[in-house]
Amino acid sequence: DAPPVGLLAAGTAAPDFVSHDLAGAPVRISDYRGRVLILDFWATWCGPCIASFPKIRELQERYAGYDVVILGATSIQGSHSNPKATTREERRIDLKGQPEREMELMKEFIASMEMTW
Repeated sequence: DAPPVGLLAAGTAAPDFVSHDLAGAPVRISDYRGRVLILDFWATWCGPCIASFPKIRELQERYAGYDVVILGATSIQGSHSNPKATTREERRIDLKGQPEREMELMKEFIASMEMTW
């Protein structure tokens, strides 16, 4: 039986790819080879993603001390959403052509959502 789409069979190596952390340092999947790696793909505008954050925090706490790593991954979207904003203008900000500003807002979002992974 084949694993569901998006899952790899136990013992199967994930294809390597490189991304960057918030400081711009490269992060490679292969750096975590031999460990259990959970990838959380999210976006500031994604309601289901945001709804999963408390469960991911719980998962991280549950496996503290084990060889389990949770990495969050997102990308430059050209906009930023803030579900905690009080005005419509603050809820969604157009940031096309402003990746540096988007990264700064993303850091604030991560802190405000208590994303510890």
